[in-house]
Amino acid sequence: MIVCPARAMVDDSVSFYGCAREKMRVIPNGVDLETLEGMKAELPFHPWALESGPLVVAAGRLCRQKGFDLLLEAFGRIAREFPAARLIILGKGEERDPLRTLADSLGISARVDFPGWFPNPHAVISRASAFVLSSRYEGFPNALLEAMACGTPVVSTDCPSGPREILEDEAGLLVPTEDPEAMAEALRALLSDPLLRGGWAGAGRHGSRNDTPSGRWCPPTRGSSKRWWPPMGWACAPRGIRRRSGVLRPNNPKIPCPAVPGSPR
Repeated sequence: MIVCPARAMVDDSVSFYGCAREKMRVIPNGVDLETLEGMKAELPFHPWALESGPLVVAAGRLCRQKGFDLLLEAFGRIAREFPAARLIILGKGEERDPLRTLADSLGISARVDFPGWFPNPHAVISRASAFVLSSRYEGFPNALLEAMACGTPVVSTDCPSGPREILEDEAGLLVPTEDPEAMAEALRALLSDPLLRGGWAGAGRHGSRNDTPSGRWCPPTRGSSKRWWPPMGWACAPRGIRRRSGVLRPNNPKIPCPAVPGSPR
């Protein structure tokens, strides 16, 4: 038996490697919610996470795969509309200097930081206005799951594979890959509307509760705590979002998802 964390990976294994589909199973990665709650409660290492202005966070190796150049372009398109907004990109990699050069050319270098990697990114992610997965491709993005479990609204590219399967049940905003304008549109909608942010944050956070159809608990095993396994279905279009060419895009950002208490900033 061959186990993959995403259905798209099963399809690829069948198409490219000739694996027998009947011998393959999908078991998505999980999130340790108890550990995550403790990490969220810690003091964040970055001072921007303690400020009141809009904060966008991304995380991953600084390489072309992660699409941080696209995120910088998207952030540059909304920077004038949100003069207090800041962007933190967590991670290390060979693209750090080119990304800093790009930020400088876009005139946003003073509002973007590349602090490297730290043992507890969740203390920052949980205080962000939005988490962005800008990848060109993935296997199964754990960072997206963890941001959802942190209660942070998420924007993700519709890259292969994982995000479309994870962001079902109104759990986040899905935008096309290689499309900074669509990413900017999604960020603009989130940063301009606290109710919309609250709706998306609640959708992702409530998906990690064992009393909803969006997620389920895996029984604890010896030496482990409860973990949440995400739903594995196709992304659906919630209110205020329309489907265009098979992807989800903001339609009317003034129509929020159902608001939940404790909306993020």
